[in-house]
Amino acid sequence: MIISWNTDPSKGTFAPGSTKYSSYYQYDTVSHKFVRIRLELGRGGSDGGDTGSFYRENRYVGFTTDNDLSTDIKRWSVDDGQLRYELEKDEYLHLPTEPKTGATTYDTSFGNVKNIHRGNPVTSDPHFPEGIQNKHLGVLANEAILGEKGIVLTSSAASGAELSAVLKGQVAKVVGKTFNEITNEDLLKTLQRQVAQIKQNEILPSKENINSSLEEADGLIDSIKEQITDEGMVPTEEFSKSYSNFIEKYMNANAAVESGIAVKSAMEEFQAAKNQLMNESKTIEAAYYNNLETQLNNTNTAVDAAVADATTWENIDLEYENLEKANSIEEYEAEIGVEETEVL
Repeated sequence: MIISWNTDPSKGTFAPGSTKYSSYYQYDTVSHKFVRIRLELGRGGSDGGDTGSFYRENRYVGFTTDNDLSTDIKRWSVDDGQLRYELEKDEYLHLPTEPKTGATTYDTSFGNVKNIHRGNPVTSDPHFPEGIQNKHLGVLANEAILGEKGIVLTSSAASGAELSAVLKGQVAKVVGKTFNEITNEDLLKTLQRQVAQIKQNEILPSKENINSSLEEADGLIDSIKEQITDEGMVPTEEFSKSYSNFIEKYMNANAAVESGIAVKSAMEEFQAAKNQLMNESKTIEAAYYNNLETQLNNTNTAVDAAVADATTWENIDLEYENLEKANSIEEYEAEIGVEETEVL
């Protein structure tokens, strides 16, 4: 699932002519991939204060109205997917993962870092450079997730007009149209294309694991066939039926993986066929069973693992389903937790 929110570096004091533009955050709760698009101009700091999209992996995010928590990483940990802050010895604060207006954003990737990042307060009234809205920044955030890297937009010394022009150019590049010609329909189509690819990238490890499991099952099918045709095995009627059913469910499982439709149910049916075959394999002569035992055991383990991977696949599908089916920009943005912002 993709969630998004804005923060306000002006802390509610934004005024006409100000360049303390809001940040746009986007976080993928499935992959823990994280993007912050920082637009505040006039910043200093060790990173030069450039505006840009900043991409991080294995990120954990939490929110609290307490903006005085220490940023020393030694005080922080993760508990069941939630950021946890040690108030005192053996006493912890678990930070909610849903952004709320006024709450401070805390985020980190742990690993080789000394401090957790403490952001500005979450706002429901973001301010962006002329012509820019959340829907445009969502396109750039998705692009950062797909490319697994951020980009520098401007130096800290740029003007608001210069930053606006650069942002418009980046959005136009992704959408494939001159910025002024881009419609909400173009943006929705682009966002959904990006989300579909993000989803496929997250599914890929499960798909590869399932294919490996099916290859293991394919080896068992060939081994049984060889025992029957070349080694003289005479299977019982029960074994023959379960073997035929196993082949049928194997073919159905392959078709489901290829189409991406009903993968979990196909794998569960294949698992049931595998269990039946394992049971009926005990009815064949011991010598032939011994020849097949290793392959049977390997397939047994592989198919059970494939069901778990199919469950992961289905869960990922469900996480992104509403975004892919959104009928408007408003629906898409409501799903990720932001609203269409006013054009300045």
